[in-house]
Amino acid sequence: KPEFTISYNRDLGRPNWVSSHLSSEWFGTLARIDTFRADPGVPADWYRVQSFDFSGSGFDRGHMTRSFDRTTGSLDNARTYLFSNVVPQAADLNQGPWANLENDLGDLAVELGERVIAAAHVAGEEELRQHDTDSRKIITSSITDRASTKPGQ
Repeated sequence: KPEFTISYNRDLGRPNWVSSHLSSEWFGTLARIDTFRADPGVPADWYRVQSFDFSGSGFDRGHMTRSFDRTTGSLDNARTYLFSNVVPQAADLNQGPWANLENDLGDLAVELGERVIAAAHVAGEEELRQHDTDSRKIITSSITDRASTKPGQ
């Protein structure tokens, strides 16, 4: 995808990591499209996470490449809602420290220019919980990490 590069884990039904370029040139005025959906690029014989997988799970659908970072075009923004770019996140994390970090990275892109962002779930096997009721296929971890650098560094 031109908006981001992913390593997708077919067994966990989520990305291992997502990497993208972040530039203030991609910050526009487009409103959130909120079209969470399965990624048709995930092979047909792999489980494709669906919206119902999150229903009643207690987790937010957390973007790895955030929607706001792709608001100059509707297709660019819509692709951030593919579940291959989404991980289950506790609401307190997604709407608190994670959102603050995303905002800080956006500020860096404005102040210092284009950044390369890599975001990943970081967890040991003991930190994973699997929700498998009602055919849910969400596997979550307790920690999400993100790094940033200038391109070429």
